[in-house]
Amino acid sequence: MRRFILPENANTDAISAVCQDGVSTVTVEKLPPKLTTEKMKEMCWRGKIDDLN
Repeated sequence: MRRFILPENANTDAISAVCQDGVSTVTVEKLPPKLTTEKMKEMCWRGKIDDLN
């Protein structure tokens, strides 16, 4: 049996596996990136600047 450590952004609710011709393929989707407070402030700031132009 093989084990793999998944990254923190792995969507464990959306894992699929297929075995065909002796080859196992496991697909793991990524979760969307989380917006940090700093990134949200940057987005708001840019939006206000764009509104003035």
